[in-house]
Amino acid sequence: MTSIKQLWFLFLIMFLISCENNNDRNTFVAHPTTLEELFKGFNEEELTPEVNQLDKEPIVIIATGHLYPLLKYPLTYNALIDQINEQKPDYFFELGDIVRDNTDEEWDTVFNRLNRIDAKIYYAPGNHDLNYHYERYFGKRDNQVEAEMRYLNQVGYRYKLVKDQFANYVFINANDSAQRIRSFIDQISSELDTNKIQILLSSQSLW
Repeated sequence: MTSIKQLWFLFLIMFLISCENNNDRNTFVAHPTTLEELFKGFNEEELTPEVNQLDKEPIVIIATGHLYPLLKYPLTYNALIDQINEQKPDYFFELGDIVRDNTDEEWDTVFNRLNRIDAKIYYAPGNHDLNYHYERYFGKRDNQVEAEMRYLNQVGYRYKLVKDQFANYVFINANDSAQRIRSFIDQISSELDTNKIQILLSSQSLW
C-alpha cells in the first residue's frame, strides 16, 4: 500500500514539474491587467512560424529602425519609402522605435507610409513602441500594460519566427529580460531549420 502511495506521489510531482516547464506557453493572458500577466507566455502568432517560399535568388532585404524622427518630416519620410521601393526588396524589417509617443495618430501615420512598401514587412519592438515616452523618460511604468498592449494591437506580436528557403529570421523583444528571450527561443527551437542561416533581429537597444 505504501508503495502505491509513493508511486502516486511521484506521479503527482512529475506532473507538476511538467506543467511548470510548459508554463510560459500555456499561461498567455490576452487581456493583461498587471505587469506579471503582461510578461507571461507568448501568443499564438508569436509561437507559430511564418513560412515564405520566395521564387527567386538572390533576395533583397532592407532593415532599418529608429524612424520616428521622420514623423516630423513627412516629405523626407515619403522620399525614404520611394528609395526603399526602388530597391525592389523582398523583405523590409522595421527594427524598433517605429513611433515616439505610442499614440494612435502616430501608428496611423506610420502604417499609411509603410503600407506603400511592396515587400513582406516584419517588426521588432523598440523601447518607444512599448512605452509612453513621457512616462519612460521619468522612469515610470504606471501605464506599461496599456502601452505595450497598444503595440500588440497594432503589430500583433512582440516576437516572431519567419522562415524561407534561405534562412530563419528570429525577431525578438530586446526590452524583455534575457530569461524571457531565452524562453521564446527555447519554445521555437524545434521549428528552426538548422541547415540554414540563423538571423537574430532586434531593436538597436540590444546592439
